[in-house]
Amino acid sequence: MPRLDGKTALVTGAATGIGRATASLLALSGARVVLFGLGDAELQAAAAECGGQAVDGDVTRADDVAKAVAACGAWLDIVVNAAGLIVPDQPASVSDEVWARTLDVNLTGTMRVCRASLPLLSQRGGAIVNIASVAAFNASPDSASYAASKAAVVAYTRSLAYAHGADGIRALFETNDDLHLPAAQPVDPRRAFRQAIWAEMLNPKTALFFLAFLPGFILPAQPFAPQATVLIVIWLVIDLSILLAYSLLSRRLAGEGLVQRLLDILPNYFLIGLGLVSCTLGLSRLLQ
Repeated sequence: MPRLDGKTALVTGAATGIGRATASLLALSGARVVLFGLGDAELQAAAAECGGQAVDGDVTRADDVAKAVAACGAWLDIVVNAAGLIVPDQPASVSDEVWARTLDVNLTGTMRVCRASLPLLSQRGGAIVNIASVAAFNASPDSASYAASKAAVVAYTRSLAYAHGADGIRALFETNDDLHLPAAQPVDPRRAFRQAIWAEMLNPKTALFFLAFLPGFILPAQPFAPQATVLIVIWLVIDLSILLAYSLLSRRLAGEGLVQRLLDILPNYFLIGLGLVSCTLGLSRLLQ
């Protein structure tokens, strides 16, 4: 990391985690660091570690943000927005309170700090680094508000870069290539079908299911090998026919919600039916 002697940096969320580690790294590189965050005791300890100045406050309060920016002095060179909040939630059940609080900290708090810092940054140019997340590009079902807030941070940061690049202000979000998902590659339908066939044939559950109902179709008085061979061939024909029909129908009827649900459940009912037939035949033989 290049030397930052004579530079002033403002780091939010600096009491713990990424913010604290960033403040330490900036201080080691020679920058004067203002640590802004909640948790007075932890914040003071973090400031003592790196020889920085602690400003206790909340990014959701404009007066606290103004106090932190004022502590930077006459100029500011680096802003790192690391303050963040994540509360597990789901799209169907996330509460208004969790949604509003998450966006207020992660998105609006970032905006407040950037907005308040721009006049100082524009004096001699500088850099804004907004901590995003892989959730901005690859969300999970359990982080609706967090993913939305981080995706918005990415868009807001790009807007900053366009609006203030001419002022010598660079606005960045995390640019590690690991955060950017590769573009989807086209799939050869024939190859996908072959892979599905092999996956089905090599599935241990398929073999166990076949072995479970096999005795119900074997005549003890007849040679085993020919009977087993015929049954295996019949099973393969039925299984391959189902897979082929399923793939053709699913491709032709893609987007039809009811049809897709039927395609999802019908194979299961077919297998259940085969199991019931096997049990019935087996019991009838035992009762004879």
